[in-house]
Amino acid sequence: MLKNNQFTSDTDGERLERVQLLSANIDTHEVQLEIGGDKLVRCRNAGANWSSAVTIAGVEDGESQEATETLNNALADAHETMSPPKSTCFR
Repeated sequence: MLKNNQFTSDTDGERLERVQLLSANIDTHEVQLEIGGDKLVRCRNAGANWSSAVTIAGVEDGESQEATETLNNALADAHETMSPPKSTCFR
């Protein structure tokens, strides 16, 4: 059951619920909505497609974070290697 019509404010879970309801019920309303062909197929697959997109985005976010950490570590190592040695004497 949809709680509101504020789909632009949906969390991923709320959006998944919406598209799963769309996928499950589109055949009931396709004639009234005059939906057919490719649009009907996209509506039927919306829940699975959204779920897949969210999963892929999560994996890519993890990869991005790992790549950023690797880059930061490499930059820190390069900075340490290129820095002149620290002197323990005062001049």
